Order: sequence, then C-alpha cells, then structure tokens
Amino acid sequence: MTDGNKKKTVKTIDKIRSGLDKRYTAERRFRRIGQISILSGFVFLAILLFSIVGKGYGAFLQTYVELDIHYDETLITADGSRDIDSLSAGDYAGVVKASLREMFPSVKKRKEKRALYKLASSGAAFQLREQVMDNPDLIGTTAKVWVPMDDDADMFFKGHITPISRSVPEKSLSVSVNGKQAVLKTDGMEFSRIGDVLKQHLHDQRHDIEDQQSIKQEQKASRIEELNQLQQQHDEFTHIGKYEQAERVKEQMDDTAIYIEQHESELKIFANELQTLKSQLQMSKAREALSADMPSYLIAVNGGYIRLEEVGEQQASGQVLVPVKLDGGNADDWKIIELETPQSERRVKDAQAAILLSLLDDGRIHKRFNTTLFTAGDSREPELAGIHSALMGTMYMLIVTLLLSFPIGAAAAIYLEEFAPQNRWTDLIEVNINNLAAVP
Repeated sequence: MTDGNKKKTVKTIDKIRSGLDKRYTAERRFRRIGQISILSGFVFLAILLFSIVGKGYGAFLQTYVELDIHYDETLITADGSRDIDSLSAGDYAGVVKASLREMFPSVKKRKEKRALYKLASSGAAFQLREQVMDNPDLIGTTAKVWVPMDDDADMFFKGHITPISRSVPEKSLSVSVNGKQAVLKTDGMEFSRIGDVLKQHLHDQRHDIEDQQSIKQEQKASRIEELNQLQQQHDEFTHIGKYEQAERVKEQMDDTAIYIEQHESELKIFANELQTLKSQLQMSKAREALSADMPSYLIAVNGGYIRLEEVGEQQASGQVLVPVKLDGGNADDWKIIELETPQSERRVKDAQAAILLSLLDDGRIHKRFNTTLFTAGDSREPELAGIHSALMGTMYMLIVTLLLSFPIGAAAAIYLEEFAPQNRWTDLIEVNINNLAAVP
C-alpha cells in the first residue's frame, strides 16, 4: 500500500471516529433530555395527584352529631296505628327538631330556631324513619342516635367556612350575666389585644374612606369645572341668539348640577363616617364596639359561649349564645376563639358556630367514612349526594362495550390475518388499527 493510500485511509477513519463521537454525544444529550422530560412528567403528575387528594380527601369523611332522640308517638303515628303506611308518613323531621330544641332550650325566637334546625341534615329524618320501620318498638323510647350534619356544618368542621384560632388566657375571668347580655372582666391583657386589632381595623377603614373621599372630591371638582364651561357656552349661545343650543346646554348644566349634589351628599356621609371613626380611635369609652366586618370573637367559658360585642382595656361585654353555667361568677379555664372570616361573609353565623363548638366540646361531633358517597345517587342536599348512579352507569357502559367490541374485534383480527386479501384497503385498515392501538 502506498503512502498516499495510507494517508487517505487514516483520514477516512479519523472522519468516521469524529462523526461517531458527535453522534454518541448527540445520543447522550437526547437521552438526558428524554430522562429530564420523563422526570418532569412524573413530578407534574405527583403535583396533580397531591393537589387532587389534598383538596378532595375531605369528601371521604362525613360529620355526624349525636342527638338524644325521643321517638314521640304523637309525631310518628298520629292515629296510633303502626302499619307500614302510617309509620312511613310520620313527622320524623319534627322528632329531630324536638331533640334540638330540648338540647338548646335557650333558643326561643323563630329565626334562631330555623338556624338551629339547619345544623342537622334533612337525611336525619329518613334515617329515623328507616329505624322505626325496621323496629316499631322504638316508638315511645329515647335513644342516642348519630345523624348526619348539614353540609354547612360539615364544611365548618372541615375548616372550609372560616379559619378558627384558639387561645387559652392565663388570668381568670369574671362573668356576670343579665339575660342575654354578659359582662366579662379579667386581669390579663387579652381584651386589650382584641382592642388593638379593632384599632388597626379602624385605621384601615379610615384610610379606605379617605381614599374614597379624595376620589369623590376630584370627581366633584371635575364636575364643577364642567359646569363652569357649560355656563360659558350657555352665555355665548344666548348672546348670539342660538337659543335652541343654549337650551340643550342648560339641560346638560342641570344634569351636572345633580351629579354635584350627589357628590356633596356622599362627601358629607364620608365626613360623618370619618368623625365616627376618629372618636372610636380615641377609645374615649370604657368599651368600644367591635365592627361587623372584622373577625368574630367567642368566649368559651363554663360550657357556654359568649360573642364579644364591645371590648375595653381589661373588660368586655357581649351576647350569650350558649348559656353559661355560673359557678361563683369566676372561671379559671376559659378560651378565646377567633373566627377569622367576618360573620357577614360566612354561611355559618356566630350563633350557629357557638352551638357547633359546644356540641364538639360535649363529644357529640364525630367524623366517619362517607359511605353515602358510594351508596347514594344525585341529591339536592350535598351531604346526601353520591356517585352510585355514575359508578353503575360506567360499569354498565364498560360491560356493554366489552360484549360488543371483544367478539367483533377478535373476529376482525382473525379475518384480516387469515382470510383477507392483501390490497390497498386492508393495508389502510391495518395502518389505522396500529394508530388507534397507540392511543390510550
């Protein structure tokens, strides 16, 4: 072999090796990109599953409340008969309501009673009816029965209505109750801290009103300037004898004057609100009223609940929502419960929250696996709704699809493989089958 051929061979081998190195580098880079893509896919899938489970796991739990149910014969069988039709037509909702009234006798007003009745699910009545129809001997007896709670109460205990924070003060509390009103005194600074929250809330409210007042003043100034310009136009048209145009401008002037009057009226309202806030911020009174658009504060003491309405340095006053068991007027064990979402923005009001928390304190609240989710169908009541109909429909669809598609698919595969001629149509069908096989 000549030297020239050797040089050519060496150059060719070097080129091949150089090309292989680049190819291997590209393959390694492509492999890394593929690995990163697969890893990213798993990470995003994990995030998705975590989000779904984190937000939806609460649906697998349902809140129940223990009621002292008296199977009142006058409500269940008005005519005294115990046949199936009579038992089925009983007023079981009335039985549940009577139990709630007996547990909370301090609830007197009609509106308060409606709020109390809403805490128990309408499904409680159906549960009692099934129990009585299975065992009519329950009529006339009293038993403790766990019944499902309404969806709002269920969401309250799951933390979806409002964040709840609790604090246990160190100093004792003195309580004096007069009807529905209570006065609270303590040597600690707990009420003072709530007063600081009130001050901050009032400061924020004042800033908001001042901003609105400034905007309204600018709007008023703009309207006044517009009115002056219209007045000049009106004078010019009147001077040159264009009375029709002057009349149109006069109508615009009247409309603008009305807007100015509205701005002045709103500015007076803002001024009054600012004056009220200024006096509240001075805290000149022994107790200042809490705003309705700030968090609610409940005092849990001696088995009862009091909603704070006014706070001072070391004293407060409020409404008794759940009766307090007075024992000398002093309490060493008491709690301050803050419902962070304002009452006006909640479906569960303060009175209902106090009742729910008192039931929780008495051990009458329990969460259990939500079997209703899998055994019930559609319902207008969220706590009674389930996916049973959807599951059964899906199963039937899968069964029918399997019975239809399996024999047809198997027969088509055998025909195409063993008997079908090789032509353009069979090739087209096989290509489509392969494409569809790759679709999950």
